Amino acid sequence: MSEKDPWEGYSLSVDEEMAWAVPGARIIPLPAERCSDRLPDLVIKLPKNPTPYDMPVFVVDKILVGKYGRTKYVLYMEDSPGMKIERPLVDIQEKWRPAPEPQEEEPEDPVILSRYERKPVI
Repeated sequence: MSEKDPWEGYSLSVDEEMAWAVPGARIIPLPAERCSDRLPDLVIKLPKNPTPYDMPVFVVDKILVGKYGRTKYVLYMEDSPGMKIERPLVDIQEKWRPAPEPQEEEPEDPVILSRYERKPVI
């Protein structure tokens, strides 16, 4: 049996409209092996075979248009908003993708003890 590729749906096809990279959107960097030029956008410590859930999540703060129509994205890390970075539009298109929805943790079954198994409350 072959396992499903966790990066399926994160292909490098360029989305012309970039509708997924708007202010407030949650995005993740692609690991080096998923980038077309094998150069990651961020140098970060990752597990051996990272999944989209292992990647740090950034939020698009602003989209700036500079001289000659060059577009820059200002991002901040979701866990620490003080860490801000700027990336050009080309890097966002090629090396970033929308963040997956957080995985819901399955609730554990509560342990129900009988009245004889409980510790006395004093």
